Amino acid sequence: MKRYIFITALALLGIIISKVSSQVTKYPHGSSVSLSNTIACSGSSVNIDGNTVYVDCSANEVGIGTGSPETVLDVNGGFQTGSGVTKSTFSSTGALSMAASADVTLSRSAELINLSSITAGGDIRISTAATAALANRANIRIDQFGIIHSTTQIGARLTMSVAESIGNSTFTHVFFDGESFDQGDLHSVSVSSHQITIPTGGDGIWFINCSISLAANATGSRILAIITNGTRNANRTVANAGGSDGVDPEVTDLQYLSAGDIVACQVWQNSTAPLATTGGATRSNFVAFKIW
Repeated sequence: MKRYIFITALALLGIIISKVSSQVTKYPHGSSVSLSNTIACSGSSVNIDGNTVYVDCSANEVGIGTGSPETVLDVNGGFQTGSGVTKSTFSSTGALSMAASADVTLSRSAELINLSSITAGGDIRISTAATAALANRANIRIDQFGIIHSTTQIGARLTMSVAESIGNSTFTHVFFDGESFDQGDLHSVSVSSHQITIPTGGDGIWFINCSISLAANATGSRILAIITNGTRNANRTVANAGGSDGVDPEVTDLQYLSAGDIVACQVWQNSTAPLATTGGATRSNFVAFKIW
């Protein structure tokens, strides 16, 4: 009887092995395996070769070199990306080492920031367009000395070509009919040419400088002032230089300005009679530019 049971068990085992073998494809060592269907986890995770690749099936996260991934892909160690010898590397400490010819591009919807390192000059250039020519990418450039350069930095230098009359003992606006440059449309040579207006997006710290040349007169003193929104914020007082020499007062200020603020120059003198300015781009000018 026992012998009969043993023979029957062996027969059943053979049938089971045959059934399983018919559903398993055997692959020799080193051969490729092709899968055409989804592989589903039967448990909470899949661990290949001691965390070489770890799949957290519950959280749908993959770890490489870690059995505790914290994001969709968590790499514990350095990794490279690129093609051939042109590769960039993220080190195990999180540092990014770019390939020599690679740029960093950050994009959000239609916005684009392109950072590219210029090896020859040691510059970093930041632009809002990935143009083909490297020289055209520098909307903002930080050179090897840490100085910031910007092709879109807003500012203006105004000039005076015609002499103006400054009344006695009266603060008088000085008008500027020329521009060395006006980046940001701060000034008009035909309407309210005595002032600059801070444009939209111009909020920040501004450098303001006004320099006015006045005709010679041996009486009284001269005051040059910077006016912001009608308020006198900075001024410079100088004495007359005698009957044969004119004076060139200059005043400088740093101000936090916002869009719509108006800045102008005013001159005061008490020579007892009207006093003329001296025109010319190098004699009387008004400079304003945003530095931060």
